[in-house]
Parts: sequence; structure tokens; C-alpha cells
Amino acid sequence: MGNKLSKTDYKPVQHSDQGMREIGFHLDQKNPLGGPFFIEGNLTNEIYGFIIYHLSNIGILTEFFLFETFHPLRNKFNVMYDGSIVKFVFEIDSVEKELEHICEYSFDFSKSLQSKNDFSCSLLSMPFLLHPDRKIIHLRGKYWYYVISVNATYHEFYIVESSDTPQSGFESTFMSGDTVIAKINVESSNFPFVRNNEEGNLVIASADEGFVPIPIILPTDDLTLAK
Repeated sequence: MGNKLSKTDYKPVQHSDQGMREIGFHLDQKNPLGGPFFIEGNLTNEIYGFIIYHLSNIGILTEFFLFETFHPLRNKFNVMYDGSIVKFVFEIDSVEKELEHICEYSFDFSKSLQSKNDFSCSLLSMPFLLHPDRKIIHLRGKYWYYVISVNATYHEFYIVESSDTPQSGFESTFMSGDTVIAKINVESSNFPFVRNNEEGNLVIASADEGFVPIPIILPTDDLTLAK
């Protein structure tokens, strides 16, 4: 998938070029990941928190993602670039057999970075977190969506404009050139879904009692589900 960004691609003088350290033993330090990306870890109440940063060529450090795990990360990692998509893969240091031993996160940088050469520039906007397998579901025409559950009662609903207009089918994959055009926050104890309301317009719905449907506004007058 795309080109791997070597840790030698970008070497700001204030950081080591030795790659990501064993974060479990080097917490509270900004460790280089490759390109202009860095990661910092901390430990609070036996939970490891990790922040991913972007460092511009004029020294501006921007935090754009935070994730947590009960286990430290190992010094094995991979950063890949695929068009407007940047994917981070980390290995977890754990002896638990049932645990998933990697963390994967992909981001849509299409609104901020237009090419690999832009990586050292300042972010024009925050990148959008993609669905773990980059799956998107059809809304209408060239518009798709995906949902990320932040926790049991809070979800993020993303609307995607596909660059591949003839794309067909109910499910597809977010590809380079696709763009996240909107994010809608949804509070629901059940997983949200899409339906037509009584007027035939698209809304975000939930099985929660008393949930008020959230209108989905697309750049078109025809808001009905594709048949």
C-alpha cells in the first residue's frame, strides 16, 4: 500500500534520527515515526496514552490524534503514504495471547496535504480518521459514509465524496482522491444507521427511545437513498 516513509526522509535538528524508541521506557518524549510525524507517550493510572504530531518545516508542532492502550508500544512501526492517505501501524508489547498485537490508524489528509512533498508544510486542516478497514457505505450518487464509535454512547458519522463517480454497489473502500466533506457527532447507546424520513430525506437514526433523527445534508437537492 503506497510508499513507506523512511525515518531518514525528514530530520529536524531538534530530534534524533534513530527512529521510534521503546516508548514503554522512554515516555514523555517525542519520538520520530518517519517523515514529519512524531509520537509521544505517557502513563496514567496504568493506561498508556499516545499523541501523534505533525512537525512543519518551520518548527510548528501540531497534535492531530490521541489513542490509548493498556500496553506500551514496541519499537516496530510502519508509516505508509498512499495518495492523500497516511497509515500508521504500531506493534503492542504484550504477552496476552488474546490481544490484538498491532494498532492501525489511517487518516485522510486530502484537505491539508496534496502530495508527499507537502508533508513538511503546516497542516491546512486536521486530517480525518478513517474506518479501520477504510470501508464506506453508499448514500447517494458519489456520496458515501462511515461511522467510528468513540465509545459506547458516542459515535462520529463521516460523509465522503468519492472521486470515482461511476463507483457502484452498497459498500466500497476509501481510496486516494476520496475526500471527507463532513463529520457529524452522534450521541446514542445503539449504533447509528441511515434511513429515509417521512419526507423522503436522508437522516441518521438510532434504536434509542426518543432519539431525534439528524438530517444528512448533501450538496444536492435529491437526498433520497439510492435504490
